[in-house]
Amino acid sequence: MKEKRTKIISDSLFHTLWDQADKFESSYNFIKNMTGLDSEYMDKIRSTGLNEDDIYTLLRQIFLYRHMDLSDIIKNAKTSKAKLSHIFCIPIRTLEDWCSKKNKCPGYAKLMILKHFHLFNLGKYIKLESEIAFEQSKPSVYTHSDDYELNKMMRKSKKSSPKTSKSAFETSKFDDLSSNLSENTSFISKEYNEETADTRKESGPSYRFSYAHEYQNSPNKQLSDDMAYIDRLMKKRREKGL
Repeated sequence: MKEKRTKIISDSLFHTLWDQADKFESSYNFIKNMTGLDSEYMDKIRSTGLNEDDIYTLLRQIFLYRHMDLSDIIKNAKTSKAKLSHIFCIPIRTLEDWCSKKNKCPGYAKLMILKHFHLFNLGKYIKLESEIAFEQSKPSVYTHSDDYELNKMMRKSKKSSPKTSKSAFETSKFDDLSSNLSENTSFISKEYNEETADTRKESGPSYRFSYAHEYQNSPNKQLSDDMAYIDRLMKKRREKGL
């Protein structure tokens, strides 16, 4: 059985490490304090199944994000203070004070902005349990019709079945129907023209007009419409690869 690569960190442990990172001035002191022999956090960190390299990466990233200036976050997000103000409904004056370090930007606000702009990464295959829960509970944006679901099932069966798939069988049925309609149309058209040929010659232009009108309601016209419909349907199916 393949070993799962994703390593999940509990939100409570992350919360603790996030708050602790704010108490240290350098990443070296923070990592040393968290991983020391007498550290109360080391057992909790090791229980996640992370190896030494993963632990170092996790703590380094947490310290980096916790001490990142808001102006640098805005620059990396390729946005502006005005847009950020509209997205999170934060007063523009407050953002300006945070960027100029007149006031300290709260850690929770910094974290929300980092996550929103996909700048939050704790390391390769390392995720928070809330991130996993969010991915699993993400709702479907579109409500698909019955036709969409039917086509989806047909595509799945097409992949799993041999080359002579259901869609190929349906295509042959349409081809047979099209050829039958073509033969019937030719026969009716010939028969219809033979019956009315003498009358058209005798009656002249006025009858030719009534003949054209009568053709619109004839079986010949109906079959021609059916053929045109099938041609359009087959063309759409070929374009979709069905």
